[in-house]
Amino acid sequence: MKNKKFLLAIPAIALVFAMTVVGCDNDSTDDNSGGTGSGGGLTVTDIPSQYNGKYGLFSGSSSTASQIGQIMGAKSINWLSDSMVLDKIANGSITIPGWILKQTGDGTVRYSGSETVQLGFMVYDTIPDLSLVGAIAGVSFTSVTFTKGSAKVSWNNGTQQ
Repeated sequence: MKNKKFLLAIPAIALVFAMTVVGCDNDSTDDNSGGTGSGGGLTVTDIPSQYNGKYGLFSGSSSTASQIGQIMGAKSINWLSDSMVLDKIANGSITIPGWILKQTGDGTVRYSGSETVQLGFMVYDTIPDLSLVGAIAGVSFTSVTFTKGSAKVSWNNGTQQ
């Protein structure tokens, strides 16, 4: 059980590092609040029914050189208030917009990449702050292929955390 909690913490630790880098940008004139751009999202299917009505988000690693390497999935992210808006799981499924955490500019832009990434999908009773502490369940995926910012995975194909 300890190993599973540790594996789920890896994306959260990477996110905290990325937020630290974003927070150090003193040259930006933007407010680092909601994010901009357009892109797809991650659809997770076959989520166990006990998680219907709960909140879902994802965090992953991108190898795209023009970004700092962190992708986060949430309806919206507000760096000023250390908060985010999450969608709820319904009928065993959820689609979550993806965001790239940037070092400069507005802090977040919609993810629209075409690449294979590693990611973790987490379930929460309540919306967490950006530390992502308090997940009640999760799965990790070692290989998720995004095309123009969109991907679809089954909970059943992930490694439960």
